[in-house]
Amino acid sequence: GTIPYCAGLPVSAFCISLVKSGRPVSAIIYDPFMGRMWSATDNDCGTSLWCRGIGMVQKARVSSCDKLKKAIVGIVWWPGARFNLGAVCERLMSCGTQCLNPLTIAYLGGLVASGELTATIFPGNKLWETAAMHLIVERAGGLASDIHGKPLRYTAGGEINGHIISNGLLHGELVQIVRECQ
Repeated sequence: GTIPYCAGLPVSAFCISLVKSGRPVSAIIYDPFMGRMWSATDNDCGTSLWCRGIGMVQKARVSSCDKLKKAIVGIVWWPGARFNLGAVCERLMSCGTQCLNPLTIAYLGGLVASGELTATIFPGNKLWETAAMHLIVERAGGLASDIHGKPLRYTAGGEINGHIISNGLLHGELVQIVRECQ
């Protein structure tokens, strides 16, 4: 989220996650402008997920949107994407989906966990934002996979094969659209 922040836009987020044996076990996404924080754990002490904001603490929950026509999908452009992002957006918008690109993928993960967005599509190969989103959105009832619908695994090298993180209801359709736009 440094590009919008450097341009003077109040759209940015900080995120951190702890990965153990290839899976995230603790994660935080923090939006300093709205004062919202999403946090999740999945460890020996149990599983939890919380969304905290000004004057509120609640369990986050993904949206119940089950039609592309009503979906809002965040897509962050990334150099070297291995599929045609323009074609993905065009396909989604032809179905009635609203697409946005605020250049801050971690913030979008918090919005998916809170049900404000339906999904994010990220063609990048760096895990640092995806691991936090993965755990938080799954604990909110959603799904996370690589760009091809395969399970996400986090390795010491820090490389992933992009991601699709969603409310789960449209996950298969999003994977198919990305596949068709390669």
